[in-house]
Amino acid sequence: MRESPDQQPSKLTDNDAAHEPTSGTRATRKVFKFLGLGLLVCFLLLESSGPQVEAVLRVATGWMWFLASSSSQMEASGAETGLFVGLLIATIVCGFVLIVSIRNRDAVARPGLIRSIRLSSMLVGVIVLIFVAGISFVGLSRNVIWLARTKGSLVESGRANSRRTQSKNNLKQIGLSLWNYHEVADQFPPGGTFNEMGEGQHGWITLLLPFMDYADLHAKIDMHDHWKSEANADHMKTPIPFLLHPGLPWESTKVSGGFAATHYAGNPWILAPNQSLSLRDITDGASNTILAGEIKDAIPAWGSPGNWRKIDRKLNSPAAFGSPSMGVVQFLLGDGTVRAISEQVDPVVLKALFTPSDGRQLGDF
Repeated sequence: MRESPDQQPSKLTDNDAAHEPTSGTRATRKVFKFLGLGLLVCFLLLESSGPQVEAVLRVATGWMWFLASSSSQMEASGAETGLFVGLLIATIVCGFVLIVSIRNRDAVARPGLIRSIRLSSMLVGVIVLIFVAGISFVGLSRNVIWLARTKGSLVESGRANSRRTQSKNNLKQIGLSLWNYHEVADQFPPGGTFNEMGEGQHGWITLLLPFMDYADLHAKIDMHDHWKSEANADHMKTPIPFLLHPGLPWESTKVSGGFAATHYAGNPWILAPNQSLSLRDITDGASNTILAGEIKDAIPAWGSPGNWRKIDRKLNSPAAFGSPSMGVVQFLLGDGTVRAISEQVDPVVLKALFTPSDGRQLGDF
């Protein structure tokens, strides 16, 4: 006898089976509900708990609102952090066992236990990944804020190093010009020229202009007239970039009268007034004798015939050799090298570096 359509047993199609929620899906939803509830509880505790509980909770959830909170509030002792990590691992393991047990309960009725374990493992992996990413984000954010707020931050330190390197290159260019002058004249230029009445005429930088790629400027200067004369004044206002320290303010690039400045001065024992010395006169050795160095105050014009500094003053003291770089001053030595010397250098050693033939033996400086 043929069964009527109403009496035939109903059968689920593939689409109906696909849309029917399985026990694994329900378990997964429970896990996410549990996580959401846990985050809500953490937030409520964070708003109402004491500082110790707050510190522990911030380690776990602080990455979600780190940018909106103060970094000083995100402190936790090693014991608190270890306790939290232990609880977190225990929670993950319990969750994994719970998911596996729920799926294993109907494993007889529904094959595919291996796939269920794989999905459960993926879920646990995602949870662990979120935790690790959150902790990493907290640490990275704290370091970025520290770099931005710390005095003498990495960015500022990089700028200072760049300025110091540029000044070093400036000194090397001055040294190359002095050596080229010496090769032609067999001596260094005088530190300044003065007439019989002691009036200053021109400085050592003016004499170096042809060796600094400023031969055209030098040709316009009347060397028989003083540097501030009507014929020379406009030429002395021409700026020379590598004579300026990039760490000094823009206002220091000009001096009284609008004359172009220099941020480097000579050693009066080598670049002496109305006197020229050669390498033969530097018996202490060119590598142990200073030719010129950085200055940061009492800025002169590059055309000034008195562009040198006294050597009996401590580095970075007023009207002495000095630098905007912290704690050191860079000097050009007779062999063309540039050395950074600490402002705390022994005065005896510093004097020996300025004098060309005192016979003193120098160690490291």
